[in-house]
Amino acid sequence: MELDRDQKLAVHEYWLNADTLAYFPAPSHPVHHDRLVTELPFPVGSISTRSSGSEPGAR
Repeated sequence: MELDRDQKLAVHEYWLNADTLAYFPAPSHPVHHDRLVTELPFPVGSISTRSSGSEPGAR
């Protein structure tokens, strides 16, 4: 995770190559903004990348 140029949270997704044991960016969606959705290694969806203080009305 990091802040991108617009100061928004960005989650980078990497996959592990089992033969070389090296990580590489996910081919179909290497960077997630607002929501993390992925199918590998198991389906994950709707995990907000926004911190609780950045949502409208958050305290």
